[in-house]
Amino acid sequence: MSIYGHLPARQRGQNHLGKSCPGRQHMAPSGVLPEQACLTMNTTPKHMTIALRTYARFLRAISLLALLASGCRFNDEPRPVFIDLEDSFQLDLFEKLDFSTRQAQLLLTTLKPLPCQNYSLDYDLFHSGTNIQLQLNSLNPPADECITPPLPLTTAISLGYLIPNDYKLEIVINDVLAYTGTLEVTPEWYSLHLPSGQGIELLHDTLYRIPTNAIWGYAGYDDPQLDQLAADFLGELETMSEPMPLQKGHYGYFTIDAAGQPTFHPPAEELYVHPFFRLYTGDREELIQLLEQYRNQSGNQLTIQLYTHRGEQL
Repeated sequence: MSIYGHLPARQRGQNHLGKSCPGRQHMAPSGVLPEQACLTMNTTPKHMTIALRTYARFLRAISLLALLASGCRFNDEPRPVFIDLEDSFQLDLFEKLDFSTRQAQLLLTTLKPLPCQNYSLDYDLFHSGTNIQLQLNSLNPPADECITPPLPLTTAISLGYLIPNDYKLEIVINDVLAYTGTLEVTPEWYSLHLPSGQGIELLHDTLYRIPTNAIWGYAGYDDPQLDQLAADFLGELETMSEPMPLQKGHYGYFTIDAAGQPTFHPPAEELYVHPFFRLYTGDREELIQLLEQYRNQSGNQLTIQLYTHRGEQL
């Protein structure tokens, strides 16, 4: 059972008027009383077939009238995409860094491209104590111009600041409880335990948190003659900071492999890249001056990307 109560009546084997009918779920036509709806469904198979065919003709007639009223326009305008368990999302963990508080996030990416790049995911999030429920409703087209070419959609869903604890996470797709898992939060990592199945593919089950006072990034360039200048910058940076030990795993902004080599997200574009991971407790302005000195000295040919534990990019 969902932590937020029973599913709507239509998910409990009732018709849309609230009356229970035996057997499969049915919906009464407009203007038919609940008792009549149940009576119709309990007639002989032949009578049921006639009733259903009559109702189907009625619906087709209504649809045709609506089409004529709209001016008989046929177009390829994007429409909402209904989400079901056959539609796959890739789920990943992320922590948005900030000056004040860190925000835990769930990153949902469609594995299939959508017709427009500016589609949006309609969802509802409920958070009460250690219970979190995420309801995925539909993928909605843009209200104005469709941006092409088609691409997968990524949506960041913020869970807010989570104190260290174990949280129950439910994922509901179209009012059907699809997944129930556990999100473990510690000062060092987030760990998501989610059963496998259709609809959701978990990319990383553990996200290591960026340490306090961390600075990281790289010095990159395309001209090999800048190699010595990059080495000089890294040498000065090391004298101002302390080593930052990292274990193998995913940190959101980068990933450390078994050999200790990093992969940045997004990846560096330069031909030559020298990464650094340090702990810095010194003056922020002194660090900025160091960056400006080497950027200016290279005529901005030396790219220095530096990020901080507060979410800054200096």
